[in-house]
Amino acid sequence: MRVFDFDGTNGTLTLRQSVSMMPHGFTGAPWAAELRATPDGAFLYASDRRSSTLAVFSVDAQNGQLALFGHYPTETQPRGMAIDRSGRWLAVA
Repeated sequence: MRVFDFDGTNGTLTLRQSVSMMPHGFTGAPWAAELRATPDGAFLYASDRRSSTLAVFSVDAQNGQLALFGHYPTETQPRGMAIDRSGRWLAVA
């Protein structure tokens, strides 16, 4: 996962943060499928097909920095996900 600063005047991106979405000890290459943020922007979810996991990051409201919240197993090779309007429920398929 990479976080960039965007300069709208120049149309450029500057890398601010890079953090792995892969579970600790996983040695394969990522095969990311989808990103979803909660409606309030407090959490970011990233699904990975190769490890069949969901990485959850908290998002700092002040600067957009990501902090790993945890990894959760999913069905084999998750592809899609949805978050309900309240941000309380997440479905991964």
